[in-house]
Amino acid sequence: MPNNARASLSGSGNIEIGCSNVILASTESLKNAPDKYLKITEVMGMHTADPVSGDFSVGISGIYYKDGEPAFPFKEAALSGNLADLLEGLLHVYDNTRNFGSISTADALFDKMTVSGV
Repeated sequence: MPNNARASLSGSGNIEIGCSNVILASTESLKNAPDKYLKITEVMGMHTADPVSGDFSVGISGIYYKDGEPAFPFKEAALSGNLADLLEGLLHVYDNTRNFGSISTADALFDKMTVSGV
């Protein structure tokens, strides 16, 4: 089979089908963020999501924002839900794109997430 340049190397060293150049367009300025929200800065255990149902329960750390300002950091909280529901709840992608190697990302605002321990 000829190379179509759409493969990626997994963490285990296997070649798998992968995606590239997936960039979500900004829909909102970060200046217009809600008054209260959780900014998740670390997700632990996302690899444990059920690939069939999409259900997940992961550990998270981040910062609680109140009145648009950082109020306090949090760690060892839990986020649970379903990946399909999470993506359906995407409200905004903000205009603060940054690059980490081959990954381009920006902050995103999701609605109706189940969080405990904050």
